Amino acid sequence: MKTRMVKTAGYIFLSLWCLGLAINSCSQTPAVSGNKTEETQFQETQKEQEYQKWMSEARNLIEAKETNDALNAIDNALKIKPNDPTALELKKKCAAIIESQPNRDSPAPEGFTAIGKNTQGYEEYRHEATGMVFVLDSRWHIPDGL
Repeated sequence: MKTRMVKTAGYIFLSLWCLGLAINSCSQTPAVSGNKTEETQFQETQKEQEYQKWMSEARNLIEAKETNDALNAIDNALKIKPNDPTALELKKKCAAIIESQPNRDSPAPEGFTAIGKNTQGYEEYRHEATGMVFVLDSRWHIPDGL
């Protein structure tokens, strides 16, 4: 009878030990929901937050008229989500704003104010005394004496 109790106690111990191993191994396996592990979901959430941060920064920079910095922020967002339609549309809008701004590399001639590019892509300048708008082109020049 004593050996029978020892065997039974041994089987109980062995069963509990195996059960403990099974429970322990299950708790170390990441939970799976919809074929994605928690770690994968966490990484995707981080990427989405990073993307939203760059897009928000780009919008703020566009409002502050800092379009070159806004383009950099949009490019960073596109590194996270390549070909994202929202980011691509914002980039197109930002590029159009930059294109319409006066060329800061070539200052306006004396007595003129740069007003931006016209629909043909030429820089336009407003004559301060008369209010007339001129286009500065390499083939033409603003007449002296105005």
